[in-house]
Amino acid sequence: MKTRQVVRLILSVCVLLPLATHGAYFSQVMSHNPLLYYRLGESSGPTATDSSVNAYHGTYFGTNEFAQTGALLLDSNTAVRFRGDQGPARVDSPVTTFNPTAPWTITLWIKPENVGESKGIVSQKDGTGTGRSLIYQHYDGLGSYFASFLGGSEWGWGGGYISAFGTYLHLALVYNGSGGLQWYTNGLPAASHSGISAEAANGAFVIASFKDNSGPLRGTLDEVAIFQTALSSGQILDLYNSFDDPPIVPEPSTVFLLVVGGTLLWQRRRLLGRDESVAGG
Repeated sequence: MKTRQVVRLILSVCVLLPLATHGAYFSQVMSHNPLLYYRLGESSGPTATDSSVNAYHGTYFGTNEFAQTGALLLDSNTAVRFRGDQGPARVDSPVTTFNPTAPWTITLWIKPENVGESKGIVSQKDGTGTGRSLIYQHYDGLGSYFASFLGGSEWGWGGGYISAFGTYLHLALVYNGSGGLQWYTNGLPAASHSGISAEAANGAFVIASFKDNSGPLRGTLDEVAIFQTALSSGQILDLYNSFDDPPIVPEPSTVFLLVVGGTLLWQRRRLLGRDESVAGG
């Protein structure tokens, strides 16, 4: 095989190999087909990359501290500390296909800070309906706790006042589409609420702020994912437990298949080029 052919083969494998090498948490999220997935691993703004197939890339605003230590132990992806104490700090997302009355799930990692004010975490703007503060950090004058304002009422996370400031927590909120809301903390069921009448809206998302851009978050966020399905308790637990799993590295057989695939791809391109030259002659 000629040197040029070898180079082409190596390049083909280099393109295909990263598709089979991901952190375990990332792979768990992607297996559930997220509507939106901001890993928040950027080293700078203004673009917040959406890792879902939908590519709803967002935009950073305000003062943000990038490349913070992430929540995943064996994944090099970093996190972002939002500095809401220095003015507006948020990510605006262009997604407008989210339906809050259908089943949905929100999962994220947060390292909360004790700020003595209510702060937005995941919100939906009004659009043609009534947007909501889907997850926020509420301060009642005595302490802070996580809550969701859905269907005209506040629904708390069931964990009491936050005590683990400066420590990562995994939060998941699941709406079943028929009035049931379930909170999870670090993979385990927390508060459960029923009889909720979710209101329609098609507005865009705001991360790290309320829907009107007030209450900017002071705290660190990582791996924010939104699904238009209700994940089960088992799926939430598996997702949380994967935070310290090693990256998924391809087996030798997978590498072999990638090499074969790269070879076949090169051969196909070579034949197509030959056919075109014959036709042109």
